[in-house]
Amino acid sequence: LFIHGNPLPGQIDKAFESLHNYNYFEAKKLFEKSLKKYPVISGFGLSLIHSRSDNPFHDLDVAYSRINTSITLFNEVSKREESKLKFYRISIDSLNRVKTAIEYQAFQKARTADDISSLKHFTAVYTASDFVKDAERSIDSLAFIIALKENSSEGYQKYINENPDSHLL
Repeated sequence: LFIHGNPLPGQIDKAFESLHNYNYFEAKKLFEKSLKKYPVISGFGLSLIHSRSDNPFHDLDVAYSRINTSITLFNEVSKREESKLKFYRISIDSLNRVKTAIEYQAFQKARTADDISSLKHFTAVYTASDFVKDAERSIDSLAFIIALKENSSEGYQKYINENPDSHLL
């Protein structure tokens, strides 16, 4: 994202340059320092850092929180931040693309974990995601498999009681 040619690089520019150079410690520090002055851009930058798995700050829930805050604040940016948004070509569409990518990563992680608690965590945190329905169906399927393995009337009854809207009933 760092675009060469900015005549007076400031803290946010240095943050993007650090991010571009995979210096996540410096980028994170600079984005966090810039949160008050540039909340949308800093939140965007922090969401990128937290969504990437090649650094110790990887945390999809934090990335999701940061990008959602940026989206919420997008229409309230200062003139100063608006010019930086244009400079870095950050739009509501690009913010939403990052949000969807984070949701997808989180869903894949939950689905790959192949346990109900991971999927329930996904549905609780990523409530507005298009992947929630898929996660709910996966929860339903896993719960049914557990009931099948148990193979008892109590297990089946528990499944029916806990999943009254099951697509498998």
